[in-house]
Amino acid sequence: MAPGIYEFSYVGLIDNTEIESYNSENKIKIPEQDWMRERLSEDYWKSGTDRLRDEEKWMRNEFNKMMVVMGHSQSDPDVHILQRRRGCEVERLSDGSVKFLSGSEQYRYDGQDFLSFNLHTEKWEALNDQALSIKQSWNSNIPLKHETLKYIQRTCVNWAEELMKYEDDYIRNYSPPEVHVFSRKSSTPDKLNLTCFATGFLPKEITIKIKRNHVQMHRLKSTGVRPNGDGTHQLRMSVEIPESDRAEYYCSVMHRTLDTPVVTSLGALVVSHKPKTHRLGELETLNCASMGNIRMSKTL
Repeated sequence: MAPGIYEFSYVGLIDNTEIESYNSENKIKIPEQDWMRERLSEDYWKSGTDRLRDEEKWMRNEFNKMMVVMGHSQSDPDVHILQRRRGCEVERLSDGSVKFLSGSEQYRYDGQDFLSFNLHTEKWEALNDQALSIKQSWNSNIPLKHETLKYIQRTCVNWAEELMKYEDDYIRNYSPPEVHVFSRKSSTPDKLNLTCFATGFLPKEITIKIKRNHVQMHRLKSTGVRPNGDGTHQLRMSVEIPESDRAEYYCSVMHRTLDTPVVTSLGALVVSHKPKTHRLGELETLNCASMGNIRMSKTL
């Protein structure tokens, strides 16, 4: 495997931010955020490590079976990937509790849909002809069905509720970005420097895109994320454009505190507001890979 690519890996996510990880090289579940490290006990990391080691073994075993039905062998020089996506969607109520809304578990082989668990029928469904034999095997495996239902309807929901409580304390210190778009004369004749400026945001992870007539532009110049001195951050992205260009230019900014991107045009100022929704998820990869998303909406 290439550096940084593991036969099996796991990443826990909240709003696309890594909170924990595991890989087949280190074989230890570790925190990726300070608040996870501070709030969760050693028992959490030990039990999580044990669970992921077991899942790695199980995924390898099932991957070998799927390779057979797909007509691939372990001596095949090509790399094949199994992906698992599982999770739940919950609504957070005003009293802080959560309500289960929906859940799923899906498998993909080399990027193509393979198997999916139907929560209503409590049966596995084959998403292509090669998956039929495995579907039949899994549907006759009652312990597997019970474990799948338990994860989607209980484990996932309880985990979401617990981590949201920890995140509540952490997110109180978050700050959304103010977004400005402006242009200035370039040192190049008949050119303008169009700049998108985001400031006052925390945490520092942020994505800025500049679009011309709604088409994303590339080769942007960046200052890199810089501190403001008050604990928040700023970032400038700019691009050189013809002074005579009458196209519409937009700046799109996505940040952890935003439910949807802030989109503003040249000369506008947008002060964003904190979102009403949060997303929590898992990403496991066994080259063979497994992904799980837990989406959570918070009612205020």
